Amino acid sequence: MSYAVDGMNEVLRHPEVTGTFVRDVLVVAGCALLVLALGAATLRRRTA
Repeated sequence: MSYAVDGMNEVLRHPEVTGTFVRDVLVVAGCALLVLALGAATLRRRTA
């Protein structure tokens, strides 16, 4: 969560893309993909 907040603060402080912003975006996107992959792998599907 702090990576998302840090990324937004970086956008407010600097109009250009910075290395810190890119790192924060990659961490947040990586966590989202990991959660989606784990959910897809572990959750059972219900079929009628």
